[in-house]
Formats: sequence, C-alpha cells, structure tokens
Amino acid sequence: MERIKIYIQRDVARIQDKMDTMFERLLRQAKSFSLLADNVWRPALDVYETQDMVIILMEIAGMHREDLEIILEKDFLTVRGQRRDLTDQSKVRLHQMEIDYGFFERGVHLPMPFKEDGISASYNDGFLKITVPKKTLETPGKIDISSL
Repeated sequence: MERIKIYIQRDVARIQDKMDTMFERLLRQAKSFSLLADNVWRPALDVYETQDMVIILMEIAGMHREDLEIILEKDFLTVRGQRRDLTDQSKVRLHQMEIDYGFFERGVHLPMPFKEDGISASYNDGFLKITVPKKTLETPGKIDISSL
C-alpha cells in the first residue's frame, strides 16, 4: 500500500491565498453592488491587448459624454455613468422593454505597467474606447560585482 503525505498547513495556506485573491477580485469588481439596486445595469465590455497598448471597449449606446466618468486608481480603471430612459413611462403602456437604463459601473484591472499620462478615451457610434499605453520595460543595468 502506497502512503500519501499530506501537508495540511502548507495546503491550507495555499487555499487561503487563492481565496484571498478571489475575494479581492470580486470586491474590486463589485464596488457598487447592492441587493436593493434594481436600476443597475452592466454594459458589455471587451478588453484586449496589442503590442503597445491595452484597449477597453464598452458598448453603451444612447449615452451622453457628460454622463460618463472614467477613474484610474492605481492599477484599476473604473467606468461609471447613467443612461437615461427616454420614454415617459407614466403615459405609455409597455409591450416590450429590453433596453437597460440607469446607473452602471464597470471596473478593469490593468495587469501590466502602463503610462498614466498617455491614456485616452473616445466615444463613437455607441462605443466607449479607452486606450492605455503600456510602459516599456527599460533594459536592465549591469552591476559590477567587484564593487560590492
């Protein structure tokens, strides 16, 4: 019969680290989550990377630029805003309603070093496009061992 070694302390610590990381990510992404908020919507979001930049593309048709806010805190980019309902619902009888209205907030963790001063955003044809230039890593310098 083969014996199996179990390292409980090491395994529990590893599980704890993974759970901490998972909960940290959840909390970062759900800053505005509320069980009572029935008017919160979640616009579709794509994040992709080229050689020089990270691009965040968000589908938010029907928005006005002044109703959008983009915030950068350390390595976390938050986009929030409000899409206003254009119908006067007190005077209409709804037959079908699929368009989401109200407040939204989406966050994106930027996984690599980036240039803060080069970030730009544009809003065209219902899409918000945020470009984040990557910071190029400098060539490592050599250290003379004899001087140590």
